Amino acid sequence: MFFLLQTYFDIDRYRGTNLWEPLRAGIQADMQRAYRERKYQIKKHFDRVGGYRNVERARRRPPDDWTAEDWNDIIDLLFL
Repeated sequence: MFFLLQTYFDIDRYRGTNLWEPLRAGIQADMQRAYRERKYQIKKHFDRVGGYRNVERARRRPPDDWTAEDWNDIIDLLFL
């Protein structure tokens, strides 16, 4: 992700300055928010397609933009 930020923003010039820590903290907070939101959306999908009541059914219904393998890995990692 940092590499992608460097593509669009020249943030290295702030490293070592008094602006670096607020910039780093802002980037970190934004990434945490994005992670929480994505995880929330994934959990809503999991619950909608079977959830804990029917994990096997949920496994068979990954989100449209996910592979079955990635979806099963996420179910194992986050929900089970």
